[in-house]
Amino acid sequence: MRLVAGGFVGATNLALGPDGTIAVAEMFGGATGAGQVTLIKPWSSYRKSLALTSPGALEWVGSRHHSKLYVTTDAFVLGAEGPQPIGSCRC
Repeated sequence: MRLVAGGFVGATNLALGPDGTIAVAEMFGGATGAGQVTLIKPWSSYRKSLALTSPGALEWVGSRHHSKLYVTTDAFVLGAEGPQPIGSCRC
């Protein structure tokens, strides 16, 4: 086992894309701490972040030349009475 990336805040899930890109869901990552999905390519300097609110599950489907990343968002949103059932799925 080898470390390929680090520095994640509240990592909850990851998905391996057909081209080797790794997507990491960070429940509390990003500039505002509201969450993000970080895309990385192992053993390279490629790193891109997508600001999404409280991402939870990830699933990458498709082929190397045509794929989609599905992400559940709003997995953890607190209201006055506790966690709120407002989650959604995005692609």
